[in-house]
Amino acid sequence: MHLVERMTQSPPTCLICGRGNTPDKDGNVGPFLDLERDVNWGDSTYICEDDATKIGAFFGMVSATDISDLHSKIAKLEKTLHDEVSRFEQYRRRTRARSKAILEEAS
Repeated sequence: MHLVERMTQSPPTCLICGRGNTPDKDGNVGPFLDLERDVNWGDSTYICEDDATKIGAFFGMVSATDISDLHSKIAKLEKTLHDEVSRFEQYRRRTRARSKAILEEAS
């Protein structure tokens, strides 16, 4: 099983939807998954990227848009964490300085 940019063996169509080597709306043709199996006495088996993504979804694969959404959420949470840690450090420094001043007054 491997990826190919263009289906070269006959028939050059997706096993599921029947899509051929025609460009999509962006002008891209592939990639296709070549299953390296033959059916019907020598017909090749290819699966287009859209159908492979649908198959992956059945098995719990995360889509690319979900991954980018998660990356942006992680970045936002990391910034929030950094801000809170900075605020805590500032509070700790002030508390230490006040404690030191109070101890010096008491002595």
